Amino acid sequence: MTPEVVDKFFAQYTQARENIDAAHTWNLDETGRDIIPVIQSVIGRKGEAAEMIVSGDKGVRSSMVSICSAAGEQFTPMIIHKGLRIQANWYYNAPEGSIIRCSESGYISKQLFLEYLDLWMDHMTETGRGKEQHLLLIDGHSCHTKNFPAIDLMARENVSVLLLPSHGSHKLQPLDKNPFSGFEFWWQVYLERYNRKNAGKPLTKENFWEVFTPAWSKGVNRHTIKVAWMRCGLEPIDRKKIANKSLKSEVFCSKQSETHIVVLVAELLHSSLLCSLVPQ
Repeated sequence: MTPEVVDKFFAQYTQARENIDAAHTWNLDETGRDIIPVIQSVIGRKGEAAEMIVSGDKGVRSSMVSICSAAGEQFTPMIIHKGLRIQANWYYNAPEGSIIRCSESGYISKQLFLEYLDLWMDHMTETGRGKEQHLLLIDGHSCHTKNFPAIDLMARENVSVLLLPSHGSHKLQPLDKNPFSGFEFWWQVYLERYNRKNAGKPLTKENFWEVFTPAWSKGVNRHTIKVAWMRCGLEPIDRKKIANKSLKSEVFCSKQSETHIVVLVAELLHSSLLCSLVPQ
């Protein structure tokens, strides 16, 4: 991702935000966590072995889908476990209103992405913001961009979508900053506590919330969300937050990697245009 790509993205983002405030500007993304603790470096006495008991199983990854606003609001995350059928004990100790789904891989699918968008839009309606204009930032995951039912839903619900530049999520996607990185840190902390308490047994789906709930509340909250939007230069809008020296020179970027898609979904069906490819 070059400085030129970032410049063009900020120009498009600034234009898209012209009549949309922070409370109507959103970022949706996914992350995933394993149920086996990662072996960490520890401080101990020289010459003495430091031991940690962990399960010999390979472990299974669960995914979390979240959406947050530039004003610091977040909607209930969707938890996706690996499996063919949702089990009743997966809701054991789950907070009221939790969203639990499953997929064969444990990752998001086009159908789950569509369902999560639908639940979010229902929440917007319930809170008196249905049909108001919203701006949604997403990356180029195929579940997002090659999902016509989801695109149609957003068009009908007056949600405009701006895709982040290729290879730019680590710089420009708010959820990838403080919220998910903080959650990853606290997940490891609480997972190690669970591991010690249960003699190295893997975290079960039934006990999932014992680790997830405190880790998510400390990693993903109003403060970390607002800081993340600020660090990305997206609220308030500040292009200087993305230092050019941290970006690749245009000489070393292929033309293919400099191409990204901008989708203004609220206008798609009216213009009969699916999307516009904007080469940098």
